[in-house]
Amino acid sequence: MPFEVEQKFQFESEKEFLDFTRSSLTLLQERFNGKELGVVEETDVYYNHPSRDFVQTDEALRIRYRIVEGKSQLRITYKGPKLDAITKTRKELELPLVVDSDQDCSELKLKWDSLLQALGFVPVGSVYKIRRKIQFVWDGVPAELSLDRLPAINGYFAEVELIAQTESDLDSSRAKLLQIADSLKLVKVVKKSYLNLTLDFNNTALES
Repeated sequence: MPFEVEQKFQFESEKEFLDFTRSSLTLLQERFNGKELGVVEETDVYYNHPSRDFVQTDEALRIRYRIVEGKSQLRITYKGPKLDAITKTRKELELPLVVDSDQDCSELKLKWDSLLQALGFVPVGSVYKIRRKIQFVWDGVPAELSLDRLPAINGYFAEVELIAQTESDLDSSRAKLLQIADSLKLVKVVKKSYLNLTLDFNNTALES
């Protein structure tokens, strides 16, 4: 199972986010063979385990519904607990669920939700984001920069991600990730997941 090596950063305003988007795209395209993959809409539904609390074990299980160039995609993903306190390094297993049409995708999403709930998994929240992704090569290693907008919380974020195929690759992948963040001048690290940020925002709104 490969390891996802990632770090998330937050911007104070839409202007800061847009300025960073322009500068990072230019840098990555001109110097690091950057290729923009376009804009994707993603809705993630997260589930808790029936016999262990994923909040306590720092695990995650989600179904992701994506719209890419007008076409629907569906994926199910498991993430293991984070392995260090600096980056979000964790085992990740993501499986695409093959669909033939948007209608099939919607029906399959409902069937997977029914299956998981029948097994005792409980949906705990959802996250909708608009993502712009750039793939590039850093020191010979493929990497990704995701530029994310979360309309529900009026949030603007960037994620830098590399994939370590084996445990022996982890240290070098972490080092490269931190180099990338430094070169892009990303400084405001966010440790919480998008799900937790969304739940916190909703709880604050209910209390006010």
